[in-house]
Amino acid sequence: MHNIITRKRARAVALVLHKAEQQAVGVLLIGILALAFLYVYFVGTAVLHVVERREVQQSIAQEGSRVADLEVSYFKKKGAITFDAASSRNLQAIADKSYFERARYLGHAEIR
Repeated sequence: MHNIITRKRARAVALVLHKAEQQAVGVLLIGILALAFLYVYFVGTAVLHVVERREVQQSIAQEGSRVADLEVSYFKKKGAITFDAASSRNLQAIADKSYFERARYLGHAEIR
């Protein structure tokens, strides 16, 4: 009788260990799948960020060349302004200059 009880205990212990192993393997597989998913996700986002950065750098370069073109145009037009050109358009020099200044914290404007 004692021998039968020992065998039943041994089987019960083996079943418990077997279930624990199955649970451990299940947790391990879920963990591996989660890590694989996260790996694919992060590699994909890294690639997208690289592509986005290249597009932004290209856009910055285009805007820089546009600004340079505008500066060249500005300096050409600025060089074309002379006293003769101003007087031909009836522009005159201002004798008394007044500047409008906004007071930041007082809430009112002053003319100086």
